[in-house]
Formats: sequence, structure tokens, C-alpha cells
Amino acid sequence: MLSVLWVVPLYLLVDVYVIRRHYRPLGDTLDILDRGQTPDNWSASRALVRALNLPFLSFVRVTFIHGPAAAGLVTLALWLGNVYADIGYADWQLAAFAATVLFFASPTHATIEFFIIARAVTPVVERLWDFCDHVEVAHRRELISINLRNKLLYLSIFVAALPLLFFAASIVPKVDLLFNDLGYEISLTQMSPLLLWVSSVVLVCMGGALAMSILTASEVSRSAARLIDAMKAVENGELNNRLKIAGTDEYAELYRGFNLMTESLREEVQILELSNDLAGELDLDRLLARIIGATTEVLDAERSSLLLYDARANELWSRVAEGLETREIRLPSDQGIAGAVFTSGVTENISDPYADPRFNKATDQQTGFKTRSILCMPIVNKAGEKLGVTQVLNKRGDHFRSRDEQRLAAFTAQIAVALENARLFEDVLNEKN
Repeated sequence: MLSVLWVVPLYLLVDVYVIRRHYRPLGDTLDILDRGQTPDNWSASRALVRALNLPFLSFVRVTFIHGPAAAGLVTLALWLGNVYADIGYADWQLAAFAATVLFFASPTHATIEFFIIARAVTPVVERLWDFCDHVEVAHRRELISINLRNKLLYLSIFVAALPLLFFAASIVPKVDLLFNDLGYEISLTQMSPLLLWVSSVVLVCMGGALAMSILTASEVSRSAARLIDAMKAVENGELNNRLKIAGTDEYAELYRGFNLMTESLREEVQILELSNDLAGELDLDRLLARIIGATTEVLDAERSSLLLYDARANELWSRVAEGLETREIRLPSDQGIAGAVFTSGVTENISDPYADPRFNKATDQQTGFKTRSILCMPIVNKAGEKLGVTQVLNKRGDHFRSRDEQRLAAFTAQIAVALENARLFEDVLNEKN
């Protein structure tokens, strides 16, 4: 075997190079954390996605790089040993060795490494979630989804079926060699070593398949238990329970759906609490500012603004504009995105404002603010009169969705009520005077 030791560093060097490339995005961010620094959301998001993908990347590396390289180079070394040192390996033995590595050792190694790394990165993933407000869209596209059905299918084929078929087929040349070497009919006693070898292989393969099935079942049970516990917490009124996604199988989608559900429940509670809190607010400007601030927070946006209609000037003017508290913006009631929404009375959800010819870039140029997405909704009272528009800018990490439109509709309704109440109050005062 000393003749093959020289090839081991060759395929290990390739292995180490690929491992370093796979680990680098994760390692860079962990180095930042180890130095006591806080990574930005982009770095944390990239590291989080790489940690989630790392088990599958390791599986692919072992299956398509480590295993084939080891099989090919060792087989080559043995063949060279035959040529130059007369080691004495038969061709069928070299082929059997290569097939054993490719169809038995390599798949088993890859599967075991997948589960080991998946378990090892779980605490790392949970740590990274503390520094990642959201997964960037670009990184989300890199996630590799692996469902449990594919895992079980792979286990059944490569850990049980193929190895058994290979070793069963390998009996034929062995028996043929025995016939040729001995020159007479083989007795049961002579066959017993071969039978013992076959039985041992079958038992090992079945044991491996059983072990992998148990690992998969335990993974499913562990994920299910976390989801059940979280659902019980919600039943007890604990809405702040957020499941941290630590995999890329079906449970990742279930966890994401659960988090969206609890997030919606928290937002509904927040809106109700805000309505009760604002009920006693008498100052209209303060009331509108608080509603706009809550709109920005609940919709997870960067800024919001309230533009009211000035009938005498036929303009929309900024009654509340976050980030522009010291300036008043006025624009014709039929220009820009806000003017289009006010004129048509139809909500606009725009994911790329600069590609929309109605968008006025002058405001961004004057303020230095970069508008990436807009959700704009008309404010209409019960009589159907248009009072203005509410505009929300730059959804964090994504674009506005239909759920955000429903949330904004609730806040817009509150604004309409506040404005109508203020108008009625002024009419009463005018009548008294």
C-alpha cells in the first residue's frame, strides 16, 4: 500500500481548495464576529445563506470531487505499481476497487458528512440570525432547496440498492476464478468463505441504510417538535416567538410561513393598540405624524409621507413627510406618482420608480434620497371625496406586496377619519363664532 500513499496529497489538495472556497463567505463573517465587531446585513445575509447551503455543498464535493478523485488516483497508482513494480493486482481487482469507492464508499461518506455538517452549522445559523434583519433578495436566490423525499430516495438507492447489486454481481468473477484455479467442482465448504463475505456485506449495507433512515427520521422529528412548541406558544398568546430557519427542506418553508403568520398577528395587534392609543390624541398634526410613523414601522419601510389636497391651489402638499420635516413639498395634483394616484383614485405599487415615466426624479436629486420602491394610496372619505394620498417609500429587503397594501389601507382609513373629525370640529367652532 505504500505505493499509493503519494497520490493521497493530490486529491486532498483539491479537496482542501474546494472546502476553502465553500467556507470563505461564512468564515469571513465569523471572523468579524470573533473580533467583537458587528457585520452589516449584507455580510450576515451572505454568510447565513452559505451556512444553510454548506451541508449540500459538502455532499456534492464528496460525491463529485473527493470520491472520484480518490478512486481514479488510487486506481492509477495501483496500475502503475503493476507496470513498474509487478505488485500483482488483477485488472478485475482494480475495477472492483474503483467501483467500490464510487458506488459505495463515496455515497456513504457524502451522506454522513451531509448530516454531520447540517447538525454542526445549526448553532452557527442561529447566531447569524441575530445580525441579519432580512435575507437579501440576491442571496435568497442562491438557497438550495432539498426536500426530504429526495434525501430518502438517495439513501435507498446509493446506501442500500447499488452496493448490494454491486457486491452480488462481484460474486460471479470470484466464483469463476475459483473454478479456474482449483479445476474441480466447488463444494459448500469451499464456498463458505465467499458466502460469509457476501452475508457480511449485505448486513453492513442494511445497517448503513437503517442508520441513515434513523438520522433522517430524527431530523424530521426535531423540526416538527420545534414547530409544535412554537404553535403552542402562539395559542398561549406569545406572538414574539420567531422560528429560526436552520435548514433548506420542507420545514424551512413551514417555519417561514409560521413566522409570516405570527408577524401578521403582531401587526394586527399593533394596529389595534395604535387605534386605542390615538383615540385620545387631540392635536391633529401630532396624530397624523404618529400614524405616518406607525405606517413606516409596520410596513418595514424607510420613509412615509402624507400629501393633502389644496383645492384653491390645485396642489398636493406635504402635511407630514419623514426625512423632510423642515421643508414643505408642493406639486400639481396631477403630476408625479402621487398626482397620478390622486387623479385616478387607484393604488400604485411600483418596484422600480426610475423606470416609470411618471416618477419625478427632482425630489431625490434635491434631497439625496434614493427611491427604490413606492406604495402610494389615495385618501378618500366616506362621501367619496379625495383628500390626498399616503406614500410609503423603500420596503426594506424586498418590494411591497398585497399584504402591505392591506396594512396601508387600514392606516389610510385612520387618516381619513382623523381629517374628517378635524374638519367637523372646525365647522362646529365656526358656527359658534
